Parts: sequence; structure tokens; C-alpha cells
Amino acid sequence: MVIVDDSIVRGTTLKQSILSILDRLHPKKIIVVSSAFQIRYPDCYGIDMAVLGRFTAFEACVSLLRQHTGMI
Repeated sequence: MVIVDDSIVRGTTLKQSILSILDRLHPKKIIVVSSAFQIRYPDCYGIDMAVLGRFTAFEACVSLLRQHTGMI
């Protein structure tokens, strides 16, 4: 199952609502695709995005680095 989202910033709606609903369908795999660029760093002048660790793209980058360096 492929899901297309227009933008994923914190991933809250995706994690808490959409994926839990889709999980009831028991898909073999869920692939999430975003059409927007990755938001990895805070924007101090725009929307309330001051906490770095809450961005899905930032968390994914940290996770990949841990896997590649063996620091899981």
C-alpha cells in the first residue's frame, strides 16, 4: 500500500491517525511518500517549529546514521 502525503513535518497525524486506520487492513507493507522537501531544521520565523527532535525527516536521518555507524 502506498500513501502520498503533501507534507510531513512532525508526522503526528500520520502516526496517530492514518497509519493506525490503515493497519486494520493488514497490508503486507505500507510505503509513505511525501511530495514536499524534507524539513530537518527549525524555522524560528515561521510556524511553531522550534523543537528540532520533533521533525520526522531529522529523526530518520539520525536513525540512518546510527545504523551506518553501528550505534543502534
